[in-house]
Amino acid sequence: MKTSYLKKFIGVDRWSILYRSYRRSTKDVIDNSISTNILLVVIMLTFIPILSAAYLNPYLATIIFGIICVVSILLRNKLKYPAISLYKNIKFDLAITHTAFAFGCIPAALLLLLSPETITQHSDLISHSLHVNREFVPSTAMSFLKISAYVIFISGWTAILEEVVYRGLLLSALRRWEPLKNSSYRDVLAILVSALIFGFAHFHSWGLYASIALVGLGIGFGIAYICSKEELLPLIIYHFLFDLISLSIVALN
Repeated sequence: MKTSYLKKFIGVDRWSILYRSYRRSTKDVIDNSISTNILLVVIMLTFIPILSAAYLNPYLATIIFGIICVVSILLRNKLKYPAISLYKNIKFDLAITHTAFAFGCIPAALLLLLSPETITQHSDLISHSLHVNREFVPSTAMSFLKISAYVIFISGWTAILEEVVYRGLLLSALRRWEPLKNSSYRDVLAILVSALIFGFAHFHSWGLYASIALVGLGIGFGIAYICSKEELLPLIIYHFLFDLISLSIVALN
C-alpha cells in the first residue's frame, strides 16, 4: 500500500507514459526534409527577436517579434509542417505536456530554491515597461487590476509568439534536417538546440542564471511538442501559466 502511494506521489505512471510516447514519436517517419541552407535561414530568423530585445526599446521589439511570428507561421505552411489545429487529442496531449513541463521546470525550481532573488534581479523588460506606464498614468490609477491585465497580456502574447517561433518553426525544422538520417538523433539535436536558443533569448531580460534555467523549460516543451505530434496549443497554455506566475512575482516585487 505504501509503495502504491509513493508511486502516485512521484508520478511513476506519468513518467512511464511520457517516456513511451517519446520513444514512439521519435520512430515516426517525418516527411518534408529540409536542406542545411533552409535550416540556417530558420535559425537566423529566430535570432532577430533576440537581437531586437537587446538593442531596441521593448515596444519596437514586441512589434518585430510579432512580425517574426507571422513569418514563422507562413514559413511553416510553406514547408508543409503540421497545421496548428484545435484539436485532435487534447486530453492526452495536455497530460503529456503537464509531465514534460514538470520535468522542464526542475532547473527553475532549483534556482528559486537556491537563489530566490534571481528571478527579480534581471527582470528588465517587465520592470521597464511598468516604469514607463507609471510615467504616463497617475500612481493612483495604477491599480492592481490594471497591472494584472498588463501582466496577463504580456504572458499570453509571449507564450504564443515564443511557441510558434521556437517550437513551431525552429524545432520542427531541426528535426527535419536532411543530412542527419537517424530520426532519434535528429530529435535529440532539435530539442537541445531549440532549448539553448530559447534560453539565450531570455538572457537580456532575465540574466544568465534564469536563462540557463529556461533552457530546461525549453527541453521540457520540446519533448512535449514531439510527443504531441507537433501540437502547439498545450505548450501555449502551460507557457502562459508559467509566464503569468513569474511575471506576477516581478510586478508585485
